[in-house]
Amino acid sequence: YTDFKNGTGQYYDYYYDTGILKEKGYYRNGKKYYAWIVYDRQGNETKREYYNNGVIVNE
Repeated sequence: YTDFKNGTGQYYDYYYDTGILKEKGYYRNGKKYYAWIVYDRQGNETKREYYNNGVIVNE
């Protein structure tokens, strides 16, 4: 699921078979921006990465 306008907005990806959130983040001007969070199949956070203009700046 995405909520974009002109390449900017929220991004959500879900596990197809369970509907549990798999990844969420934010795009700004078509590039990853700020915190991107990945979840396992039980819904537990497994990774958090921070982006600025599409480039990882901190994990």
